[in-house]
Amino acid sequence: PDEKMTPAARKQAKPVPTPAAVPHIAEPARFDWATAANTGSETQAIAALFSAWGADYRGGEPCQEAARLGLRCREERDNLDGLRRLDRPAVLTLRDDQGREVHAALLQLDTQHARLSVGGTRVNVTPESLNSHWTGNYRMFWRTPEQVEDPLRPGASNPGVACLRAQLARSEGRAPEAVENTLFDADLAQRVKRFQQTHNLKPDANVGPNTLVLLAGEADASAPRLGVAASVTPPRNRGAH
Repeated sequence: PDEKMTPAARKQAKPVPTPAAVPHIAEPARFDWATAANTGSETQAIAALFSAWGADYRGGEPCQEAARLGLRCREERDNLDGLRRLDRPAVLTLRDDQGREVHAALLQLDTQHARLSVGGTRVNVTPESLNSHWTGNYRMFWRTPEQVEDPLRPGASNPGVACLRAQLARSEGRAPEAVENTLFDADLAQRVKRFQQTHNLKPDANVGPNTLVLLAGEADASAPRLGVAASVTPPRNRGAH
């Protein structure tokens, strides 16, 4: 505070808000990769992934359970840089030092540490150690408007295109379009290509899972992230449809 301010001025001055601290992953705990297969069950890892989204896992087929909650499910192969870019928790298929399969939920990731949930216990490992034991396979949940189809391509005309336009506008800092436009026209294709180039994706204007996940990431502030903690809004149960 300014020492020259009068007591009355100090009373009227508004306090300066303190920026929210970015969570830091603590120093890694020792993790025994030699015995990891004894603790890292797939069911527990999937339960940790649902928990990251603010939901309980009921034990059914994971992608079907996710769909009931309005979440999309993706099973793919990638590397840690790819997961950093997508910025969503994921269940990883790992191998312990004996080559046995281990499943862990990756909950946080920075350049020095990775936080995993293995067998219901949270542990920290280095990205190098994680990478050397990871098969590259993962399962991830993400959330996007129900109308958005996968994939969306130039020339399409459906309500999902209007949602795509709204998400792109938010990403670009634009106001939403006054009139709903459901046509994936040439102008929209150029905007999609620019977004893809910015995020190191193939700039082909085809809106597949990677583009949709990244767009949703910018639009869905309440979704869990690998890089920072979010105030997670639990998904809504949609029943069996």
